[in-house]
Amino acid sequence: KMFIFILFYLLCKEVHAFQQVRKKSSFRVRRRAEPERVEVCLNKHCKKRGSQRILNLFEALIQENSRYTQVCKADMSHTEHGCFDECTMGPNVRLNGIPQTDQGRVINNVKTPQDVANLLGIKITEDWTLPCSSEK
Repeated sequence: KMFIFILFYLLCKEVHAFQQVRKKSSFRVRRRAEPERVEVCLNKHCKKRGSQRILNLFEALIQENSRYTQVCKADMSHTEHGCFDECTMGPNVRLNGIPQTDQGRVINNVKTPQDVANLLGIKITEDWTLPCSSEK
C-alpha cells in the first residue's frame, strides 16, 4: 500500500508540474488585442490634468503604428456631469465604449506616452516624444 501511495504522489506531482509549465507557456503566447475605440474625457477636470495631450498622444501613436483604432472625445452627455464621473482620477480614457452609454472599460490616470502605448499594445522607447505637428 505504501508503494502505491508513493507512486500516486509522484504521479500527481508530475501532472501538477506539467500544468504549471503549460499555463506559463500559454500566457506568453497570449497578446492583448488593440482596442477598436478609445474615448478621452475632455471635460474640465480631466482637461486640467492633461487629457488634450493624451488625445494627441493616442492620435500620434495610432498614426505612427498604422493602427485602426478610432480615437475621439468621450460623449457622455447622458450623465450628470457629461463625463465618466471619475474626475478626481483623471485623465480618464474609455476603451471599446459606446457613445452615450456606460459600456466599456474606463482607465484612470493615463498621463504618459508609455501609458498610452500600453493601452494600444504598442512598444515605444522611454525617450519617445510627441511629434511637434501633433501638439495642438
